[in-house]
Amino acid sequence: MRAVIPLLRLFFRLPVLAFKLAGVVRVTNRARRDFKRTLNAEGLPEDVVEELGEGLMPDMFNIL
Repeated sequence: MRAVIPLLRLFFRLPVLAFKLAGVVRVTNRARRDFKRTLNAEGLPEDVVEELGEGLMPDMFNIL
């Protein structure tokens, strides 16, 4: 019985952790889109926008 309760707590926490991780991914993707949109609005060429968008944004796997 002692081993069951921590296991149940873990299973109840997994969805919470998954939704928090999904929120981090969503915010990162939104920031990347807004950054590229702002660079386009400033009149930079499309190839420069793509290079800066990929080079300045962090990888999700490096964050985790």
